Amino acid sequence: MNNLSTIQGWRFIFNDKSSDEYGVLLVYGFSSSQSSNQSNDEETVILTEKIKGSDKFRLIGVEYPNPLRFTIAICNEDGSFIDAYKQRQLKKWLCRKDEYHWLKVYQDDLNDVRYHCMITYSNMENVGAMTAGMYFNVQCDSPFAYTSEKIKTYTCTNSVLNFDFYYDSDFEKEDNLYRPTLIITSATNGTIEVKNNTINESLRFTNCTNGEIITVSEDGTPSTTANRVIIDDWNYGDFYLVDGKNSITISGNCTLKIIYYYKIRVGG
Repeated sequence: MNNLSTIQGWRFIFNDKSSDEYGVLLVYGFSSSQSSNQSNDEETVILTEKIKGSDKFRLIGVEYPNPLRFTIAICNEDGSFIDAYKQRQLKKWLCRKDEYHWLKVYQDDLNDVRYHCMITYSNMENVGAMTAGMYFNVQCDSPFAYTSEKIKTYTCTNSVLNFDFYYDSDFEKEDNLYRPTLIITSATNGTIEVKNNTINESLRFTNCTNGEIITVSEDGTPSTTANRVIIDDWNYGDFYLVDGKNSITISGNCTLKIIYYYKIRVGG
C-alpha cells in the first residue's frame, strides 16, 4: 500500500453495529489505484476583496465549503473472499438512506473521535473472479469529526449559582461559537435564566413551574413538559460556549444539564 489513511484501525462500529458481527475489518487499502485515504481533510476557502487603488486583498473570512469525505476499505477478518451473499449483507448494513449515523474506528489516536456520516458503495477489489475487499465512500454532515457526547450537571439551590465551564475547542474563540443541548429542571415557580457572561448572552424563561423540564435543543429551539406555549415566556435569547473559559451564571433554583461534544479537526 503506497498511501495511508488517517483511519488505520481494524475494528469499527457503524449505526450501533460492530464489524465483529459481520466478521470484517477496516484495512489500509489494497494494491490497486483505489485508496482508502481519499479525503478533503478540512477543505477551506479564503474569501478576500481587492480594494480599489491597492494591490492588497482584504480578508473577509474563511469558509468550509464541503463536508468531510473519505473512502474506507473492508475485507473479511479471516482473509477469505467476500461472496455475493456477504456483499449484500455489508451493503444493507452500511449503505443506509434514512439519516446520518455514527462511525467509530478503534484506533489509538482516534480513541474519542466519531464521524457523523452516510456511507455509499464505491467498488470492489477483485482478484481474478473473486472479491477480496470492498470500498465504500463516507460523507460526513460537517467538515469535521466529533468527540463522544459529554454531560455536566449543575444545581442551583440558593437563587444564584456562578461557575466556570471550560470548553476545549479545536478553534480559536474568535472563530467559533458552539450551542450545546440544555436540559433545565425547574425547582421553583418563577424565572430561570442561564447566562454566559464571557460573551454576554443569556437564555431566560419566565413563569416556570416546580418540576417542569425545559429542553433547549442544539438548534436553539426550546420545548417543555409543562402545559404552556414556551416561546411566549422565552426572551428569544441563546446560550453558546466559546473556546476556553466560559463564566456561567444560573439565576433561579433549578438543575441544569449541559450536553455537549467537541468538534475535532481530523481528516478521514
